[in-house]
Order: sequence, then structure tokens, then C-alpha cells
Amino acid sequence: MGIGGSVVVLMCAWWMVFFIVLPWGIRSQWEDGDVIEGNDPGAPVEHHLGKKALIASVVAVIIWLVSWTIVTFDLISIDRSPWQIGTPTATEGDE
Repeated sequence: MGIGGSVVVLMCAWWMVFFIVLPWGIRSQWEDGDVIEGNDPGAPVEHHLGKKALIASVVAVIIWLVSWTIVTFDLISIDRSPWQIGTPTATEGDE
């Protein structure tokens, strides 16, 4: 996997994990009982974006390492897959 592919995998994994982690621990102003006038009652009291970005970064790096290991050491190869489209297969009489 080259640098470009690595960056793409890392960024896709980071955003995916970030959106998964984003709603964790959110407490709305309505749930807290302290709605500030002019704000939406569903607005979070504390968002903890730094902590969530750090969690997303750590998990994204782990996902990237797993994908890099699979590609680098050829643990899963499309070349060896039996369902490859367009690959000639041996039939009876083709000996």
C-alpha cells in the first residue's frame, strides 16, 4: 500500500469512527434542566470533541495498521479469490 492509499484508508477510517463516537456521552440542555434562552433544547451541554477526536484517531490508526498488514503481507489477495470476474476457469475437455 502506497502513501496515497494509506492516507485514504486512514482518513476514511477516522471520519467513520468519529461519526460513530460523536453521540457518546452527549447530554442535552433539556435533559440537564438548564436550557439557555435562544438555544435549542437539544443542544449539548458539553461536547467533548477533543476526547472524541483522540478516540477516533487511535481507533483509525488501529484500523489502518490492520489493513496495511493485510495488504503488505498479502494475507487476503484478490488474485487468489475463486469468485473473480473475467477469470478463465478450467472446464471439462480443456486438458
